[in-house]
Amino acid sequence: MFLYIMTLKGSFILSSDPL
Repeated sequence: MFLYIMTLKGSFILSSDPL
């Protein structure tokens, strides 16, 4: 579950990152 959240947050950050 924790890894799932980390992955989801990481994906969200990458999607939000303009670079």
